[in-house]
Amino acid sequence: MNSLNSFLASTKDKVATMTEEDFKVQVESVLVQVGEKDFNLKMENKRFWEEIGTFHTNMFDRQDREVATLKDLTLEEFRSHFTKLFFDPTGSKRLDLELTSLKHAES
Repeated sequence: MNSLNSFLASTKDKVATMTEEDFKVQVESVLVQVGEKDFNLKMENKRFWEEIGTFHTNMFDRQDREVATLKDLTLEEFRSHFTKLFFDPTGSKRLDLELTSLKHAES
């Protein structure tokens, strides 16, 4: 098992045993980061151009939407999404992660 899969397996255990209180602490931590307001026009401009260049949805209120979603997120919803994203073999949104080093790829 590679180190990425080991990390995911240990994180799966942590998510499964996470308490409501621990979950709220984690959500608050993310809220601080996501909800950080732009300190100047340069930061605002950067955020807007990232929206245009990365997401192609032009949701310039993404920050407000993400904060609202985080505030409404429950521990069970988080667990369910986490499991579907990384461990559900039939999930259409499952991420398959594979890391290959250049040295091994050339062999």
